[in-house]
Amino acid sequence: MDEFMVYKESVDTARQNGELEQYRESKRRNKDCAKAIDQAISDSNYELYHYDLKTAAQTVVSHYGLDRVSWVLAHFVQQHEYDGRYSHAHKQWAKSFSLPHKDTEFYILNSHPTVLDGFLNRLLELENELKRIAEHIVQEGTQNTAQGNWIMGFDEFPPELGGADFIAAHQRDILRLLERTEAVADVTLSDNGFDVCYYLDYCPNAERQEPDSPEKVPPIQETMRKPSILAQLEEGKKTAANKVAQAGDTPKRGSEREV
Repeated sequence: MDEFMVYKESVDTARQNGELEQYRESKRRNKDCAKAIDQAISDSNYELYHYDLKTAAQTVVSHYGLDRVSWVLAHFVQQHEYDGRYSHAHKQWAKSFSLPHKDTEFYILNSHPTVLDGFLNRLLELENELKRIAEHIVQEGTQNTAQGNWIMGFDEFPPELGGADFIAAHQRDILRLLERTEAVADVTLSDNGFDVCYYLDYCPNAERQEPDSPEKVPPIQETMRKPSILAQLEEGKKTAANKVAQAGDTPKRGSEREV
């Protein structure tokens, strides 16, 4: 089971589907994630009543994934709806998660509710940042690809989107966001970037093969006429020269994947 994947069904459903192992493994990681949230918040306390919650959120998400951190916090906030120290907006956010309520064992967080509410602010900000990165990848790819394939390296993003280290740290969450995007047919991670295949309907500059119209069909005598040997040799020289020239071209940002 993918360590970032959250099993979202109840124990009864898991038992019926023969997925108890996945259920237990996911629940174990959920508990570890809850402890990691508390620890990251504690570690970010650099001065009395002062926390670096942005770094705390990034640290936990990079280790457990956005889906799992969100799942654990939504679970916890739903069980503490009575607590006025959690904002109304965050309570509404938590309600958007469909949780298996038959599971009576809840994930325990020991951080102060006010601080935890601030952590939630930073988590949702991080989620929006990752969504902007995924949108940027799709925008760059669909607008530039001619064949539906586009590779984008971690070091090719503008600084305002976080930089290469930030992108690399959250690559798996960005991958999941891309997988859920309508324009994306397939996406894989390479050693240093994203290799994305797009549906051509979303690529305005894609090369499309259209059948020849009747008026474009050459006359029979033209199709039967073959070029001379000398003409073939000259054409071969031109093709070779073009390949040499193209080999020295400097690639632009992002690149078409050879297929």
